Amino acid sequence: MRLVVGLGNPGQQYLGTRHNLGFSVVQLFAERHGISLNQKRFLSILGQGRINRAKVFLLLPQTYMNLSGRAVRQVVDYFDLAAEEILVIYDDMDVELGRIKITARGGAGGHKGAASIIEELKTSEFNRIKIGIGRSDPRMSGESFVLSRFTPEEKQIIQHSVGCAVDAIEMVFDQGLAAAQEYFNRKVSHTN
Repeated sequence: MRLVVGLGNPGQQYLGTRHNLGFSVVQLFAERHGISLNQKRFLSILGQGRINRAKVFLLLPQTYMNLSGRAVRQVVDYFDLAAEEILVIYDDMDVELGRIKITARGGAGGHKGAASIIEELKTSEFNRIKIGIGRSDPRMSGESFVLSRFTPEEKQIIQHSVGCAVDAIEMVFDQGLAAAQEYFNRKVSHTN
């Protein structure tokens, strides 16, 4: 069993913002694999399907970013999931715009959604796919930056990166985390 969590904020006003990349990736993954995101459970929008004979749950927490861990913990408790069965997708200002970085564990790195999950699960041992959004303009606060929308030039890079992140999920499922890390962590996603 696997749980794929896309982090973001619910509501029209957050559509297309940098902080909603996790939602975008999970929604594209669901489309590619014919999984309907149509259930409202666990403070989330949930979809479920099978990929390579494994049961997969796709989760879009509706708690707002800073409380994402509450939704994740409900699913983890209900299905008795281990940390290594969880894959969380989110934006990262410390990763260059357009790059994909896959990690097996680690701190939150200032990301409030990741911090909430670590706090609620009492572990940082879950897997992550981070999509680089780069650093904000120094005159703009980090919070304002992540809630802003991409420029037209950035949008092209990010659309490609979202597709690469979906490819990365598929590679994690097919070949394992280490193979996906080897491939995607070296690759400059927006140019390859």
